[in-house]
Amino acid sequence: MHPPSKPPNRFNGPHRPANTGPHTPAATATGARRPNAPAPLNRLAPNARPQANAAPAQANRNAIQSRAAISQPGANRSVAANQNAARTASQASSKQPGYTVQSPINLGSQSQQIRATIQGTPQVAGSVEIRSLGAGKVYISNLTVDQQHRRKGVAAKLIDAALNTARRQGFSAASLEARPSDNGITPQTLVAMYRRKGFKSVGKTGRGSPLMERKL
Repeated sequence: MHPPSKPPNRFNGPHRPANTGPHTPAATATGARRPNAPAPLNRLAPNARPQANAAPAQANRNAIQSRAAISQPGANRSVAANQNAARTASQASSKQPGYTVQSPINLGSQSQQIRATIQGTPQVAGSVEIRSLGAGKVYISNLTVDQQHRRKGVAAKLIDAALNTARRQGFSAASLEARPSDNGITPQTLVAMYRRKGFKSVGKTGRGSPLMERKL
């Protein structure tokens, strides 16, 4: 008897020996890849983010923060306080009286007095006198301003009026003594005002006060 023959291979071909090398698992239906296989190029790392959206996102956050800052009660109170302060300052300045410089009044002995009155009234706020010294020079003296009208530009208006009057009358130079009429103003403040009007110190008077002159 002949030994029974082996059943034919289902592949209808010669028998293929099993692979004796390292086992390599095949890819599964879920797309798992073999170990050590390169990652697909179109996948991003877990922490990666598209850079194109970074700038708009930051701009949106800045806009939200700006709106939040504006809407804060503290910011609104600060804006309101500034507006009230500006309104108060404007109202205070509008309540300050204006001043009108009057035409010179002859006092005799070649002396004249110039007065500044409160606008719309005959009330005198201050005055100054000018007197001829000869040789084309005029002397400015007796500059006075009432206490309640000081630091409002009245003295500057009077000095300007004295210089303009002397210039119109043909004088070529003016001089004065920088001596306060009372304790309401310091000599340094008075000298500084005259310097702003173009006067320069040229010496001392007999009373020790600065003697100042300027050309017209």
